[in-house]
Amino acid sequence: MSDKNENGGTITKIQSQKRPGRYNIYIDDQYAFAVGEDVLIRHRLLKGTELDAGLIQQLQREDDLSKIWQRALDYLGFRQRTEQELTDHLLAKEFELEDIETVIARLKAERLVNDEHFAYSYVRTMRQTSDKGPAVISRQLQAKGVSERLIQAALSDEFDESVQLTQASEQVPKIKRQYHRDMPRIQEQKVRQRLMAKGFSSDVISQVLAETSFEMAEDEQEDLLNGQAEKLWRRHASREASDRRQKVWQALYRKGFPSDAINKWLADHENDAD
Repeated sequence: MSDKNENGGTITKIQSQKRPGRYNIYIDDQYAFAVGEDVLIRHRLLKGTELDAGLIQQLQREDDLSKIWQRALDYLGFRQRTEQELTDHLLAKEFELEDIETVIARLKAERLVNDEHFAYSYVRTMRQTSDKGPAVISRQLQAKGVSERLIQAALSDEFDESVQLTQASEQVPKIKRQYHRDMPRIQEQKVRQRLMAKGFSSDVISQVLAETSFEMAEDEQEDLLNGQAEKLWRRHASREASDRRQKVWQALYRKGFPSDAINKWLADHENDAD
C-alpha cells in the first residue's frame, strides 16, 4: 500500500484479478491491497466504503488467513491429514507458523482436522488392507505426528490381541512356502523374523508358532543335506582336511541340519574318499 493511503481513505475501485475469487482494492484511486472473495463479502466492501488504517490491517490479516485456509482445504481434499502433516505442508508454502496455528485451530473446531479420528481410521484401514502389525503401524503414525496416547488407544480398540493372532496366523502358510527348501528349524526362525519385521510382538508370534507345525519328511531332509553338503565340500576343497571338515560342519549346522546327520554325512564322505 502506498504512503498516500496507508492511513485509510475511500474505496474508489474494486477490480477482479485474473485469478478467480481475488480482487484488487483501490483507495483514493491508488492500488492499496488485494483480498479474497470471502473477505470482500464478509466486510461488505463496496465502492465508496470508508476504510481506516486499523480496518485495512484487519482486512489484510484476514486475507492472509484466508489464503492459508484455502491451501489447507485443498490439501485435505485428497485424504485425511494429521495436524503435523498439515503444519509441515503449510510451512513448506512459507506461511507463518502463528498464522498456520490459527487456521489449524479453526479446522479442529470444525472437525476437519482430528488426530484421534485419524489414528482410529488409519489403524482400521491398515488392519483391513495390509499385512502390517501394531509396531509398524505405530511407527507410521508417530512419523505423522500422532501422539503415543492416541496411537495406543486406537490400537487397543481396533487391533487387539485376538485380531493380531488371527492376522499373524493367516500369514504363516504363505511365509512358510517361501522357505520350504529350508530345514524346519530355519523355517521357524525365518517365519519369526518376518512376522517381527511386519510389526507383530514376540508374544503374539510365539503363540502363533506354538500352533504351527514345521516338519519335513526324513528322505527329503536327507536329499537336502546331501545337496548342500556336496556344494560346501567342493567350495572348501582347497583347505586342510580338518579345516575343511569344520567349515562344512558349521555351515550345515547354521542351515538347520542336526549335528548327528552332519557327522554321519562327513564320516560317510570321508570313508568314501579313503
